[in-house]
Amino acid sequence: MNASEIAFKAADYIAKHGWCQGKLQDSEGKVCLEGAIMIVAGIAEIQSSEQAASTLIRELISTTGSRGPLHYWNDHVAESAEDVILLLKQAGHELEGKT
Repeated sequence: MNASEIAFKAADYIAKHGWCQGKLQDSEGKVCLEGAIMIVAGIAEIQSSEQAASTLIRELISTTGSRGPLHYWNDHVAESAEDVILLLKQAGHELEGKT
């Protein structure tokens, strides 16, 4: 699975299971940005998905303008699941063909 696929799958995962702040996954199964990436990347072969997930995370950090970890953007900048889903889909489109 490449970085673009991880981004799209993570967006779908949040759309299906819900979004949360302050933790990777809550008791209801909702996930944050990083939690969704970890879950969908973990489904694929570990070696290939780890590099793709790292590529995606670097792309998301540059897209958000964040100098810190993604959880800061998820917890303090994003206001809704739609914000996170849109960010993941934008990154997925930008990464298509690059990975």
